[in-house]
Amino acid sequence: MREQTPVIPASSGNEGRPLRLAADERSDRPFIRRVVVPLDGSPFSLRALPTASWFASRLGATIEVVSAVDDDSDVASRRHHLADAVASEPSPFVSVVVDSDPVRALRDVVSDGDPALICLASHGRGRSAGLVGSVATELVASSGQPVVMTGPTAEPTKPPAGAHVVACVDESPMAASVVSTALGWAQLLDAPLTVLAVAEPVPESAGGGEPTHRRFGPDGDIDAYLDGLVSADRVRGATVNTAIAWDPLNPADGVRDYLLGHDVQLLVVGSHARLGMKRLRMGSVAAAIVHQSPRPVLIVPTPSS
Repeated sequence: MREQTPVIPASSGNEGRPLRLAADERSDRPFIRRVVVPLDGSPFSLRALPTASWFASRLGATIEVVSAVDDDSDVASRRHHLADAVASEPSPFVSVVVDSDPVRALRDVVSDGDPALICLASHGRGRSAGLVGSVATELVASSGQPVVMTGPTAEPTKPPAGAHVVACVDESPMAASVVSTALGWAQLLDAPLTVLAVAEPVPESAGGGEPTHRRFGPDGDIDAYLDGLVSADRVRGATVNTAIAWDPLNPADGVRDYLLGHDVQLLVVGSHARLGMKRLRMGSVAAAIVHQSPRPVLIVPTPSS
């Protein structure tokens, strides 16, 4: 059973005109009419609302808050609680779903209506384990669609004008998919795109020998790797910048420091999300990046070998 208030479009505020897509736009541009925010009643889950409001404003979309309860008797109290929680947001509408499986309930809501972007708060985890909240991780693993996550250190402020979309890549085969997705979002948000690689700083090989090997980051000439990765997009006329962040410890620290030093509105990261027998896992690097990122993170699920 699903109960909801009437749909009211989010106001565009001062963030510029809403961006809409023509029917013949490039297929890698997302087509979004709704921004769906799952809330479980906890204060932390509300951290996703400012990010969702900003996306809705930029996309000319509506905001839909979704919450799952176990029994019909819980619907009224949950709706009352959520109405108070979202009162400061620009006209969201609230769906309370009676379902013991919140991920299934959310998937049903997303599939039953106009194209949607899921935006939720996620704690992420530390560097050693790739575990994140079960709802966040199962969504990434099972939906096959990018999901926006707001981590515990993400800033609730709106990004400044001209802020970039940043795609964080490594040397894996999924890098091209991450760049393609990030380019679509950069075009949709009318933002510059920067493709970023975070790498361990190690001395170059002497005498033209084997390519430099790193614990993380592309081996060898990183500038050449990044140029090759974006060359096809540049040939098609897209303006794509590249950047390298050097960090001696790990990729998540390097990404965090880069974001703190630059104007960024959205970070795009790939993850080998997968469902296990007893645990839900998301790639440890992606989880650590969500945990530390000062900006919202768009997780792009990719097949896991």
